[in-house]
Amino acid sequence: MIRLLCAYEREPDAEWVLSLAKNTHGKYIGDNIASMMAMYYRRGNAARAESLFEEFKETCEHGFQKIRNVTVMPDGVSVQVERWQLEHEEGIEKPNVISTRELWKFRSRHSAPFFRKALEHVYRKEVDIAVACLQEARYKGLAALSPSQLDAIILNMIGHGFLADAFGVFASFRSGMNAAGGTGIATHQVISSDLPSHLGLAALLNEFGRASDWNRVWQIISGVKGAPGNLVRVETVQALLFQALASKDWPQAIKFANRIATLVFRDGIELQGFSGDCMRSLFGCLVEHGAILSRGERHLLTEVVESLLHKNALAMGSVYEEWNSCILQCAFDSIDTDTLTESLRLWNEISDVISKYDLSKQQLVCLTITNAAISLLDSVPGKYRAVPITTAQVADSGWNGFVLSSDSGTYEAERQEAVWVAGFHSKGSDHLWECMLDVFTKSAHRQYPKILFKYILLVFKFAFLGKASLNIQVVNAANEALLAANQPTVDPGTGNLLSCDKLTNIREQSQKLKLSDGDTSSSAVPNAPRMASACDKALAGASSGQASMRIKYDTPLHGKLKWYKNCCENNEIPHYSTLKLILKDAIKNGMRYHWEPIVRDHMPKYLESLSSCYSGDVTDLRQKYADAIWSQAINQYAALGEIEEAADFFRRIVWLGGYPVSHATAGLLTSLVASSLPLPVLPRDWHGETREVFKMEPAYPPQGDSSADLFIVPSNLGERNKIVAEIGLSMLYSMLRREIWPTTYFYCVLFSVLGQARMDAPLKHIFSNVMPLAM
Repeated sequence: MIRLLCAYEREPDAEWVLSLAKNTHGKYIGDNIASMMAMYYRRGNAARAESLFEEFKETCEHGFQKIRNVTVMPDGVSVQVERWQLEHEEGIEKPNVISTRELWKFRSRHSAPFFRKALEHVYRKEVDIAVACLQEARYKGLAALSPSQLDAIILNMIGHGFLADAFGVFASFRSGMNAAGGTGIATHQVISSDLPSHLGLAALLNEFGRASDWNRVWQIISGVKGAPGNLVRVETVQALLFQALASKDWPQAIKFANRIATLVFRDGIELQGFSGDCMRSLFGCLVEHGAILSRGERHLLTEVVESLLHKNALAMGSVYEEWNSCILQCAFDSIDTDTLTESLRLWNEISDVISKYDLSKQQLVCLTITNAAISLLDSVPGKYRAVPITTAQVADSGWNGFVLSSDSGTYEAERQEAVWVAGFHSKGSDHLWECMLDVFTKSAHRQYPKILFKYILLVFKFAFLGKASLNIQVVNAANEALLAANQPTVDPGTGNLLSCDKLTNIREQSQKLKLSDGDTSSSAVPNAPRMASACDKALAGASSGQASMRIKYDTPLHGKLKWYKNCCENNEIPHYSTLKLILKDAIKNGMRYHWEPIVRDHMPKYLESLSSCYSGDVTDLRQKYADAIWSQAINQYAALGEIEEAADFFRRIVWLGGYPVSHATAGLLTSLVASSLPLPVLPRDWHGETREVFKMEPAYPPQGDSSADLFIVPSNLGERNKIVAEIGLSMLYSMLRREIWPTTYFYCVLFSVLGQARMDAPLKHIFSNVMPLAM
């Protein structure tokens, strides 16, 4: 009522209603006084407004004196404990104890008049009086201003040109004293620690950024580091980053890029706050400025890209993989390929960053780099991109048969093209060619597009012409991909093309490679066992020969790997339990280059050789090997977010007549829930008759539109949740039918999946009828 009367400026009626409110001690008397003060300020009667405020302040002080020495505790539970101790241990009758929330409610009811008075004096440019009013409310404990009220005061101070005073208000309110209360702390010792919201902070930061007062900017950012919530938003730091670029303060720009990465990776905010459009405009601004920190150092674009990237290469399948992919895509898009020197410099530096953190392991990142590298190579004039398509085209002259001389061509433009191409391959760094070879090879393994083999050969050609020194492991991996596709290959020593008569020797050499402690090449595949006795010993467990007897559970990893190397050299197949132990240790220590060749390359050869060197039931033994080793692979690939690889080993186990163990199926199901990638089509378990299990109807994994489909792409989130739930039910049905008892972890994941899909009936049935019998 008072607010409405004040809005129509009916002073007598408002005064009469206010007198009634005072007599009844209205709960929101502070809001009523603030409305009256605003009316009198508008009508130019500041004296009446000030008298109302002074009268209200006296009332506040009188009320605060009543609770001045009351004990303040952090929460309601601690209030009850403190009251019991005071009453039963110290003999105080009806002890008066309140919580910090109750104290805050008392103070917040009194904040409106203090806020109104301070705001009015800011309008009058009497900032000292406004600040004194705020300090009185804070340090006398009379009122607690809300973040929105602080925002309004700070914004108005900034608008009237009092930036330093606005910072002073923020600095004084950013920390409190005994704000959580506690035993022996009374109300007069508790000072509230409210902060402005992100709006007020953003206004302060933007103003100091325009003034290039970076010290104040970082004081504000560090002042809210421990505050709840994300008060400093990504978009605010983004604006500061652009302001630093506008003032050509490159070190500050790098610091703000690091801060954005911190907000994204540590606080877990929505990545859309720093969108792709923002990245493109940012990177375009960096390239436009041509910002080089100093002679011989890296381009600022590279510094900012490295700051923004998520450095953990194992964070695959997560939102951070998408973040890295977007960062690199925008960075590559901003590079102008028309300027050869500058573009190759940026490509060289970014390639160094990619190699440094091994980011090409992430599938989306690898695809992004592949597409960008193809675009870069396509900028080379077509006649200079000539490479052999078949091995028959390779002559003894090697690459010389596919290179045009710099004086070839009739016109000056053609000669300039030749000079440009010569500069292209001579200015490319070793890391650039290695990075391209790496991503092309990995993409060829995943997708098998024939066009990628052409680009692999083109990279080899430019690296040869530029006299690059490439990592032998990268070269071997690329050569293996070319050999598997019956494409021409290069000599790892010279980089030149190999003629047809040398390819046979290379194939033989690749078969003789041994697994070594430092070898990361996937070509280190042991030869198939030729001696049945050696294989029988390895499979006999305790009597498995000298190599098998020296390995123990607590043997260090390097000792286990050395033992495994001896098995490979002696053509022995390790027992699956021992092999599982080696695999678990290698996975635990993050040595992917050791465990991945075992599951990907060595296991198929072991399974194939068992029939020739084992006299027992080879089908059952193959299932034991697959269940033990490939279940570990499923679990690890799922943890890395590589759904395609995990699903591939899942299919292999089922096709051999087995089924993955419970922790592997739970890991794959968890990865499907967390990932946004297409869902894999898992094979139906055709082994055994179809029957009810624990009153469960037969459940099979969803299939694609075609029998050849390996993946399902849901149209929306609801459909995806339903498909994942059906996959989980099929896993449970298959395990129970084979008497593979699911773990509690698997049940927890399955219940979560069914809950997201809102499939209540199967959830209740499993909880009531399956778990009590199956666990």
